[in-house]
Amino acid sequence: MHWKILILASLFTLSGCSSVRNTGRIVNTNTENFFININKLDSSNISHTDYNILKASVRILSDAKKSEFLVNFKYKRPDTYLASIKSKTGIEAARLYISGDTVLLNDRINKRLYYGSSDFLSDKYGVNINSVQLIFGDILRGEDEVADTIKCKNGIGIFYDIVNGRRIEYRIDCSTGMVANTYIGGYNEQELVRLSFSKYINSGKHFIPGNIEIYETSNEIGIQIEIEKIVEGAMEEIVFIPGKNYERILLK
Repeated sequence: MHWKILILASLFTLSGCSSVRNTGRIVNTNTENFFININKLDSSNISHTDYNILKASVRILSDAKKSEFLVNFKYKRPDTYLASIKSKTGIEAARLYISGDTVLLNDRINKRLYYGSSDFLSDKYGVNINSVQLIFGDILRGEDEVADTIKCKNGIGIFYDIVNGRRIEYRIDCSTGMVANTYIGGYNEQELVRLSFSKYINSGKHFIPGNIEIYETSNEIGIQIEIEKIVEGAMEEIVFIPGKNYERILLK
């Protein structure tokens, strides 16, 4: 599998534990005379708290291959991630750790430990660590001056921003106040990532999409994520344990 897709799949793949609760939240029915407050939308980002996606199923679809696996995904503010990638039978195949300055990957199948700087993601694949949260319906404030509010038209509010040199378009469902689609532009016209969000669930104080669909145009690869169980709230520091006697390989 191409390294970029493996890393992205790992990232998507994404008090007591409880099951998620679907929400049919409706905040407004008269969407034609409604304004979306961007600052309020930003304050509802799930990344404002620690969280643990206890179980998510991931399907990767392409002309060449289809694969399906399970993911446990932890996030500790401000920039630490840990993803455990398992087979459908629950056997762990890999564990990925990303922080502000480090990338570590235990390949349990081949007994290899890949290591490097988080700059590796950006320099080689254009994956910026701060952009990971876009996958879960967050919005990122970037370089453009965006108005505080946007007006709904045909039930949708649209605004744009520039983040890490990429143009990002957000489409907000004005009936729910949630992000419905995010479009991430590439460095050329052939590169585009489309994210679609639906079936938002209440994880405690925040909402997160229960169904996430990603389509990357340059490789014609689709990824479907279904979040089955999540909890949010302060957690202890995330610790990565390297595989014992694994072959060490530098990411470059």
